[in-house]
Amino acid sequence: MNALPLFPVTTVGSWPRPPAVLAAQRQLRLERIGPAEFDRVADEAVQEVVRLQEQAGCDMITDGELRRDNFYSFVARKFAGVRLMTLAEMLDVGEDKVGFERLLANTGRAGLRDQSPCLRRPDRAARAARRRRSAVPAAPHRPAGEGYTARPVSPYARDVEVRHAVERALRLYAPEQIFLNPDCGFGTFSRRPMNSPAVALAKLQAMVGAARDLRG
Repeated sequence: MNALPLFPVTTVGSWPRPPAVLAAQRQLRLERIGPAEFDRVADEAVQEVVRLQEQAGCDMITDGELRRDNFYSFVARKFAGVRLMTLAEMLDVGEDKVGFERLLANTGRAGLRDQSPCLRRPDRAARAARRRRSAVPAAPHRPAGEGYTARPVSPYARDVEVRHAVERALRLYAPEQIFLNPDCGFGTFSRRPMNSPAVALAKLQAMVGAARDLRG
């Protein structure tokens, strides 16, 4: 395997799913198709995602996580005693009814269909563990002006903006420690992507341009 260049560019997270994959995901959930047919559709879509990454100049190619419908369901399904529930379903079992009502009122119809992992029958030990976790203080942030600040880069960032963000990071990290990527991806929830494929490609190209400038 060839050594990676400095500031390697990759996608890390998910890519916006094409309509064919979204339709296949829904058919798979409804058990109208099997895993083999879903994989056939996903494999075709992955080929296009790979082509786009190569076109952009990515150093590390991924499959865009097209088979995942979000960032946690593939893990939640592997645990006994856990089921995926929509926000609307969680209203019936949640302890904070007022808070859930407020959340539902501020969530679009698409958000109501998103599923979250929940314990089927949380016992006393699980509730106590949740209380302990809630009492743990948040990790301290670096003081302003000490060095790099984790400020989000604009979704429409140009390569110069990405380069400036990396230059701030270089105050704290060695060049070999820095990868350029979109963190959680471009389409965290398959039915509610954060970016269109065109915007995702432009962002990759901006990161590639910044990496080339930084390498000199």
